[in-house]
Amino acid sequence: FTLRGTVERMAAQLKEKELNEERLIRTKMEAELQALQAKINPHFLFNTLNSIASLISENPKAAESTVEKLSELFRYTLKSAETNTVSVAEELEIVRTYLEIEKVRFGERLQYDITCDAAVRDFMIPALIIEPLVENSIKHGIASEVHGGKINVEVSTADGNCLISVIDDGKGIDKANKGNNSFQVVLSV
Repeated sequence: FTLRGTVERMAAQLKEKELNEERLIRTKMEAELQALQAKINPHFLFNTLNSIASLISENPKAAESTVEKLSELFRYTLKSAETNTVSVAEELEIVRTYLEIEKVRFGERLQYDITCDAAVRDFMIPALIIEPLVENSIKHGIASEVHGGKINVEVSTADGNCLISVIDDGKGIDKANKGNNSFQVVLSV
């Protein structure tokens, strides 16, 4: 009876462990899906689609180009969910694509400059780490400014680390610091 009881307890523990593993897998999949959905800002999508709609009759080539850029951005978003890391060069290219899409909406009100030290171009970083910072600069620094503003994206090396800086000259979240809005991420090389 003791052996039978031990086997039954072990079987119950094994079944409980399997159920917990299934729950963890399901929770992980749900979290990944939520993270992917969070990466695609619905306001950005709606604004871009409205910009494309207005371009169709005025400038069909620009509308087509914007659709291609939007498609590239979504492809990158889906790819990044699978790979998790990308080179700095890849990430900066998608940031450029994102900014070009936003320029359709903001026109000359949005200026930008992207610079990168050659030493860190191939450095692997988490995918979509820079784009949200640029998106925040547009949302909080540039969008509400009548004359717009400029965003500088700089990737350099500092003390053996990869330093990512996103700086805008807009009003920002803290209105007292106009012209001094920046986000920085430091990653070990």
